Amino acid sequence: MPGGMRSLVQVSAKSWKTCFLQDEECLKNFALETFGLMVFNTGSVVYISAKKTGYFSKIVEARQAESPTGFVKRPIWMQFPAPSPLDIPPYTANSFSTESLSTPMAGPSTDFWQQRFENKETGWDRGAPSPQLLVWLENGALQPCRIAVPGCGSGWEVAELARRGFDVVGIDYTPAAVERTRALLSAQGLTAEVLQADVLSYQPDRTFDAIYEQTCLCALHPDHWFDYARQLQGWLKPQGSLYALFMQMVRPESTSEGVIAGPPYHCDINAMRSLFPAQRWVWPRPPYAKVPHPNVGHELGLHLMLR
Repeated sequence: MPGGMRSLVQVSAKSWKTCFLQDEECLKNFALETFGLMVFNTGSVVYISAKKTGYFSKIVEARQAESPTGFVKRPIWMQFPAPSPLDIPPYTANSFSTESLSTPMAGPSTDFWQQRFENKETGWDRGAPSPQLLVWLENGALQPCRIAVPGCGSGWEVAELARRGFDVVGIDYTPAAVERTRALLSAQGLTAEVLQADVLSYQPDRTFDAIYEQTCLCALHPDHWFDYARQLQGWLKPQGSLYALFMQMVRPESTSEGVIAGPPYHCDINAMRSLFPAQRWVWPRPPYAKVPHPNVGHELGLHLMLR
């Protein structure tokens, strides 16, 4: 068996499409736990093989090879040679559990951020609202509406928006951030909804007119970026607005060795165009506002609109 193979699942050749392709939830649960899914025929049996790792989080369609000894692959990842049936453990679909393949969530945990707040290691915090937010407010580009602030941190932007008459929902999954935001609002006599929730799973009770994205995307490991982008799209009304500050923090180990370094993670503009494609989002023409940050590089400020 090729090195790195961890689990193999055996299902009837007649039922594999229903089991693993047509049942979206089944495929999703499997894909979120694995990297390098392979399905291949050896006659009347189809085998699904998974390599255990924490880097795969995007569902893509598999396709069946015409050859009985071929394999089905995720085209954007890799192909594995089909092992001999004699090399495959006799697992069945009923005995398979993704629990054995579970891996920690990539990137910083809630505890990581909680400790940063408790130890006052919050170098991203300006101690005031972003100057670019103030520009958008002053020039009328952003006017009172229902708006979400994911990854709201200490709440400076939540408070500023609430002061200006916005219906604000601040979201953060770190208890210390939620406490700070609520304390800031209370101290200034302001009202906003502040939720402790994971932005990758949170679902609003009603859609938003706008989203202010500043330090959430760059705090998420890139493995979760597509999921996060889909979340933002789902939160917005048609033609809703995304006011984004994309962190620019190029690191030598990333450009020279391909290391994924962060947080904050560098939000390369090419990657941003992939996350928020022009088929779904209206992009302004560059150059974009360069927003200096006293501690962590600079940001690119721009306003996207959902088509």
